[in-house]
Amino acid sequence: MQDRTAGALAQPWYRSLDRKQWNTLFASNLGWMFDGYETYALLLTIGVALRQLLEPAQYPQIPQYAGFVIGLTLLGWGIGGMLGGILADYIGRKRTMMFAILAYSVTTGLSAFAWNWESFAVLRLIVGIAIGSEWATGASIVAELWPDRARGKGAGLMQCGLGIGFFVASLVWLFVGRLGPDAWRYMYLIGILPGFFTLWIRRGIPESAKWEHADAQRRAARARHERTRFTLVELFAHPEARRRALFAFVLSLTTTLTWWGISAWLPPYVASVAAKAGLPGPQWASYAGMAYNIGAIAG
Repeated sequence: MQDRTAGALAQPWYRSLDRKQWNTLFASNLGWMFDGYETYALLLTIGVALRQLLEPAQYPQIPQYAGFVIGLTLLGWGIGGMLGGILADYIGRKRTMMFAILAYSVTTGLSAFAWNWESFAVLRLIVGIAIGSEWATGASIVAELWPDRARGKGAGLMQCGLGIGFFVASLVWLFVGRLGPDAWRYMYLIGILPGFFTLWIRRGIPESAKWEHADAQRRAARARHERTRFTLVELFAHPEARRRALFAFVLSLTTTLTWWGISAWLPPYVASVAAKAGLPGPQWASYAGMAYNIGAIAG
């Protein structure tokens, strides 16, 4: 047994993984990539979309409306992260991931049919909730299926999918942005495509064995008529788990505020500067997004 363990540690980390573990990483990476596309499509198109959804007299307030819609989307991320995590504890990581990807694909497609800024904002809130749910389940299923030795590398490979999604959205907008006043609607219609990915997830990746074990224990306890704690309460019931959860929350909150404070305004800002210089704004917003996210992918 010791010889087998020593042999596993001696070989490169990637050779110790089986096909199901690689499929899980691939699915989670694509899930995060689709998240990135849906999110960055908003940043790239928000100015153009609001010019069509607002009255001309409201154009001077476009930055305020844009901030509200982007903020509402990010609020949805936070809500979705909590709701998705809870749902994944009760119906499974794999099933929650499928529902989340399907939900944000459908609601992104529906965003193309927004008739005013209020309907657009509500749809983007729902998209944000679905994206937040996918983030939680994608991260947890990789963490639970990948071995301790390779988990950090798996998390990095999974999270680079977000930067890839940002880059893909910028590249797509480079071409779609030239299609006239309704170009922003086409970007959201393209966002329907990830929904078809759920057909492969259903067959291509396994459920987390750790979740199946925990679910079996919970069902057995209920069969014995024993009381079981709500999973969110369970997280904060133990001092060490509570301390780590709160520390991770504060760390994540700090990095999120800093990152979004810069990134959310990069495409609209570059587009406005380009337009004032007589250059095509959507095209230069795409260039800026691609350049910015090459670094994000590498990082």
